[in-house]
Amino acid sequence: PAEGLAGKVALIERGTILFEEKVNRVADAGAVAAIIFNNGAGMFRGVFENPSRIPAVSISREDGLAIRDLLGLDDVSATVTVETKVLDSQNVVAEKPGTTGNGDVVVLGGHYDTVEGVPGANDNGSGSATVVTVARAIADESYPFDIRFVLFGSEELGLRGSIAHLRSLTPEKQEDIIAMFNFDALGTGDTVGALGDRELVGDAIDIGEELGISVRRRVNLPNATSDHAPFNEAGIPVIFFLADDISRIHTPEDRLDFVQPELMGGSAVIGIALLDTLIDG
Repeated sequence: PAEGLAGKVALIERGTILFEEKVNRVADAGAVAAIIFNNGAGMFRGVFENPSRIPAVSISREDGLAIRDLLGLDDVSATVTVETKVLDSQNVVAEKPGTTGNGDVVVLGGHYDTVEGVPGANDNGSGSATVVTVARAIADESYPFDIRFVLFGSEELGLRGSIAHLRSLTPEKQEDIIAMFNFDALGTGDTVGALGDRELVGDAIDIGEELGISVRRRVNLPNATSDHAPFNEAGIPVIFFLADDISRIHTPEDRLDFVQPELMGGSAVIGIALLDTLIDG
């Protein structure tokens, strides 16, 4: 509002803008706290990549609308109690040595954490299970490059696992990584989706056509940040596998009965075939 939000608590409806940006904007306008309510039925648990400048919480749409209905009253008071926790996190890493010892590495990863209070079957049980499935499927295969399987921790808290993994590597070791495949929220929808490096995504689409697997190139997805992002920023070619229905992530509806194994299998098969293209390349 033109008069600003000095000294006020901002009530915000969820949309396409990141939670963190929403809260920063109202903080710039003088708000002392922020409440974000879902734009769909039920609860959506948002997260920040960085510490919030002002206190902020997310609530269900029903509670948000109830609060909005009270705003016409002269005096509205409420008490909010928030409990915080400090917990340890770790990455799980397995290495499959290549046959040449030339130092080249392909990273296959997905995060194993989920937002607190939700099942996380699609985000990201589907991705972490796919990484393990690929590891099992190629256990007896040989590749000229090392393959590093990483299940990242704390993705939902700001990609902390993937950032920590890259920071643990020297610049020379980072340069050894020739590609990174990220598997995240790929278990619900109609098609396998892929975004990232133009050549990798193009190869994935071609492989899908050969195998009868529908692969859709995804571009400019709002809020499509995941563990491929730090690798991309480091100049490493990445491909991010995800399906086309992420409507239930971060909600109590992210349950196993909505996950489609055939979509996960499609991403796994294409990922394995992409490894073969890297041999040829």
